[in-house]
Amino acid sequence: MERLTSVEKEYIQTLCTNTNGYVKIHCGNNRRGNFVPAGALIGDNMEKYLTGIGLNNQNKMITQSTYKTKGSATLDNINTVCCLAVDVDYTLADEEGNLLEPMDAWKAICAEIIERACFFPIPTYIEYSHRLRLVYMFEVPVCLRIEGTQARRSTIVWLNRITQTLADNLNAMNPKFCASAQSLTKSLRVPGSMNIKFQRHYVVETDSNFYTPVYKYRVCVYKPINGHLWDVHELSDYILPDLPDWYDDYKKRKNMRKKPLIKMSLRKGDTHDMLQCRLNFLENL
Repeated sequence: MERLTSVEKEYIQTLCTNTNGYVKIHCGNNRRGNFVPAGALIGDNMEKYLTGIGLNNQNKMITQSTYKTKGSATLDNINTVCCLAVDVDYTLADEEGNLLEPMDAWKAICAEIIERACFFPIPTYIEYSHRLRLVYMFEVPVCLRIEGTQARRSTIVWLNRITQTLADNLNAMNPKFCASAQSLTKSLRVPGSMNIKFQRHYVVETDSNFYTPVYKYRVCVYKPINGHLWDVHELSDYILPDLPDWYDDYKKRKNMRKKPLIKMSLRKGDTHDMLQCRLNFLENL
C-alpha cells in the first residue's frame, strides 16, 4: 500500500479517536480480515496495522463502527458508531455522455444545493474512487453499550433514520445522484488502496511487459472546506422532521406509567396512613 498523505492519516485517526473496541480491516481475498484495537490506529504504527497479515491492497475496507469483541462484525456486537456514510453512485454525465469524475460530481451536488437554496449537511470527509461516499464523523462516537434492549434498538433505528433521510434528500434534489444509506455494519474503503469493484485497476504498457496502476482507481479522501465533526443530535435536528406537538406530553405520560405504584397499607388500626397513601396515589395520578 502507498504511503498515506496527511489528510488520509487524519481521516483514519479521526475515525478511531474517542472510541473503544475493535475495528475490522478486511480485503477482497480475506473477508474475515483482522480485528484491530481502535486505539492502535491513532499512533505512528497506523500503516502497519492497515497493511495487516494476509491483507492485500485490493478492495481493502475498514468498519465504520467498533465492536465489543473480535467475534463478529454484526449489529449485536457493535460497541460504538463512529460515523454515518451515504453512497452516491451517481449517473451524472458531461455533454459528451461520459460519466463525471467524482470531484466534478461533488461540485454538481453543491451547485444543486445552492440553486435550490436548501440546507444539506456538509460531510466531514468525502471518500472517492469510482464514485462518492459522504462520511459524517461524530465529535463523540455514539455508544451502543446501553442498558436495556429497547433503548439500544431505538438508538439503532434513530441512526439509520438519519442516514436514510440524508440519502432521500439527495435523491429528491436529483434522482441521478442515486444516493443510498450505508448500514451501521458496513465498511469504509481504506485510503491508498485500490477499488477494483468494476474492472481491473491495471493497464498493459504497449512497449513493455509490466502493468501500471490506473490512478483513478486509487481510493482518495477529500476534506471539504466547511466539513467538520458533527454532534449527532445536531445532525439529527437538522435532517429529521420536527416532532409533533403532542410528543412531549406523550413522553411525560409514558414516563409516569413507568413509576412504581405506591403500596397502600390495609391493616386495621392504620387508617391515617392508609388515607395518606391513597391521597399521595391520587396526586400522582
